[in-house]
Amino acid sequence: MIDPIILSLLIRLIVPLFTFISPFFGYVAAMLADAYADCTLVDLLGGGFGANYHFFDKWLDFYMLAIAAIVSLRFKKLEKYTCLVLFSIRAVGIILFEITNNHIFLVIFPNIFEFFFVFITFTKIFWKKFELTKKNLVTVLLIVSVPKIILEILFHSLGVDQFFWNSWLQTKAWLQVKGLFIS
Repeated sequence: MIDPIILSLLIRLIVPLFTFISPFFGYVAAMLADAYADCTLVDLLGGGFGANYHFFDKWLDFYMLAIAAIVSLRFKKLEKYTCLVLFSIRAVGIILFEITNNHIFLVIFPNIFEFFFVFITFTKIFWKKFELTKKNLVTVLLIVSVPKIILEILFHSLGVDQFFWNSWLQTKAWLQVKGLFIS
């Protein structure tokens, strides 16, 4: 049987490559691989990352983001430059986090790029009449930034366990304990 960590690594390396073929669907698949291959899959298969998890995860996140940034070079000028600025902001955060091991850099330099990239690629398929302009850029950035910044604060400042967050079964169990979910 293949080692769970090797399997997770292979999934995290291969799935983002589909972003080159289909930017929206490929990247959404990469986001799902990021959310579930690391922890849920490894836990199910009886493995564990130990103290090296964040190093492993952040560099694979950077790889996934870099692929999306390369794909964004095909976009129109404003979309492309916005993507590259947002990618650079997150890259600084990842590098500072790796140097200091301080999660606050992941909050100060949030991953707004990811949600912006998904938004732009979504519009190219499902909302073809949408055009990013200087007028609506601030609105779009607010729409994609607020939920992402909230997540960054939850995970990297308040310490909400991402593994718990990503697991529907655990979330459902938590809601049942709180009396908020009945099945």
